[in-house]
Amino acid sequence: MNKPRGAPFQPGNTFGRGRPKGSRNKSTQAALGLLEKHYESLMAKQLKAAHDGDAKARQWCLEHVQRLPAPVRKLKLQRIQTLDDLEKASETTLELIAQRRITIAEGGQMMNLLEQKRKLIETQQLGPRMEELERLMKSHRR
Repeated sequence: MNKPRGAPFQPGNTFGRGRPKGSRNKSTQAALGLLEKHYESLMAKQLKAAHDGDAKARQWCLEHVQRLPAPVRKLKLQRIQTLDDLEKASETTLELIAQRRITIAEGGQMMNLLEQKRKLIETQQLGPRMEELERLMKSHRR
């Protein structure tokens, strides 16, 4: 029986699907292993070439530096336990942005974190208040 061109496997043959999408072949895996093994020495040579004036090496370094994640800054904020503490931390964050000690993006991330903390504080405060209201309603019904 002749199989049609382009269909070398029987329908339903799970072994005929080829390599899974995104997986690497053996030669690529071997090459990546070698790069990983010699990464530091290769990077040192590339940086030295860029420093010595090699324009292509300099361009490569600049392109790769742009892909690096931004450094994490350490900010000292007071301990936040109440909504008043939260308000002070928000003001401190806005002052840091105004003084250009942190970027607007970093300030936005900080404000998002403070918003999450606000929700947590309000949720913690809401529980006892709800219990008190339920207790008062039960005593009022009697």
